[in-house]
Order: sequence, then structure tokens, then C-alpha cells
Amino acid sequence: MKSFVPLQYIPIEDDGYHIQIQATVNSHNVRLVVDSGASRSVLDLNRINRLNGTDQRAVAHIEAQGLGEDIESYLLHCDEIKLLSQRLVDYNVVLVDLTPMNQLFSSLNAPKIAGILGGDLLAEYKGIINYDKRTLKIAGKSYPLFILSFTDGSFHMITHLPVNGKPACFLLDTGASKTVFDIREFPNLHSFDTNDLVLNDRPSAGIHITTSEHQSIQLEKLSFGYLTMYKTEILLLDLSNINYTYSLLNLPPIDGILGNDLLRSLEAIINYKKKTLRLKD
Repeated sequence: MKSFVPLQYIPIEDDGYHIQIQATVNSHNVRLVVDSGASRSVLDLNRINRLNGTDQRAVAHIEAQGLGEDIESYLLHCDEIKLLSQRLVDYNVVLVDLTPMNQLFSSLNAPKIAGILGGDLLAEYKGIINYDKRTLKIAGKSYPLFILSFTDGSFHMITHLPVNGKPACFLLDTGASKTVFDIREFPNLHSFDTNDLVLNDRPSAGIHITTSEHQSIQLEKLSFGYLTMYKTEILLLDLSNINYTYSLLNLPPIDGILGNDLLRSLEAIINYKKKTLRLKD
């Protein structure tokens, strides 16, 4: 039997979004951010005692390979933990202090989260994210999406979409509230005057790079895939840290991060089983 879980959209500064689901961890009802740009799923360091029913024992300190900045992270070995409807045996849980993210959600009067559902579990259990229906289907069960106004077993999803008719490569990141372009690569896609750039300190690009310096520019017209945008603001960010990591893995550089604002506008369907991104006709 097919079942779906709704997605909730959480607006972040005008037309940026994060998405959450209501899920369970060891029978505890929790909120999780769905973040395809996170290579590993994580739980909140501050809530693991209550969720797991054991003493917090971080067996190893690790450096999270997220977007832009290193995050202080820990591994906790669990003989067994139940996440979503899956019983995970002999599982290493990644723990991160999610206080900054929850402070952001509190400022928006949005529910706090207990963790992040990342690319590892989305890929392993063949997740399908449907922005049109606002659902996440994973491991045979569907969850509503609540959209607020590199180690073994971890994944990033890359997609190719034309920008102004020119080929471009994007990291698909459902944890990014807004789409951003690499400030170094964007001149190859669209000409602009650097004097028109302005600093932008809005929390726009997601969990891992919320403190990075953004710049923005107003453009009269920009074509993205089949979508043409007029008088639109484009966010620019130095993505050299990500592209350096990709170069070490012999992967091509990305031109930007495709976030929830455009994914929602394009009514995207992300299918981890088929490894496809489907956009509305």
C-alpha cells in the first residue's frame, strides 16, 4: 500500500523556504528538516539522551562535510535505533548542535527540529520528494512536507539545468531556503556590473552556510531551465570550499545550489529511486 507524508513549507525571509516532516525517532514524535544537500542525516546533540534513552557518549569527533563551513560533529554508536519506520542496527548516529537552526525557527514561530534527514537515508530508502503534492515518500511510507513561509554511505545529488541557455551544474539542496549561485562562476552565465552587488545578510542558503557572506544583485531578466524570471534578485556566494572538496573527488565544480524557492516554483519531484529530478511541464 502506498502512503504519503505531507510536507510543511516554512517561509524564510520573503520567498525562501525550509521543509520539515513530522516523524518518529524511537517512538518519539519529532520534526526533521529534509535536506538533500546534507550528505549525512544528523540528530540534535542536545536531544539524543531523551530520544535514544541512553547516556550521551560521543565515541568520535568528526568534521562534517557540509556546505561551506566545518561543523563540530560527533558519532554515537547505537546497537539499535528506530528512525522513520526503519530499525537501524549497529548504527553510528551523527550528532550536531542544532541550537542555531532552532533559534531561527523560534524567531519564525515555527516548530523546533530534532534532526536533519539527509542524502544518505534519502538515497538508501529511495525517497521521493514531491513539491506539488507536498509529500515525502520514503521506505514505503509517505510523510507530509511542512514547508516553512562524503563518507561511505553519504550522498549529494547533482543536477544540470541551463541558465540563459548555457549549461550549468547545481547541487540539489532541500535544506537551502533560497537558490544561490557561485559568485566566481556566475559571470560565465550572466554578465553584470560588480558595482551593482550589495551585501545581503539574510538567512537564505540553509543549515550549513547560514553565516557565510552573501551578496545579491537585481537582474532585469534571467532564464532558469524553462522558467524566465523578470526583475529578480539573485543571491551570490563563494562556493570555492564546496568545489575544492569536489575537485578532490574528481567531480566537476557546481555553479550554484538549487534551493526550495525554485524547487517549489518548478513543482519539482525528486526521486531518489530513479535518480531523477522532474519539473512541471
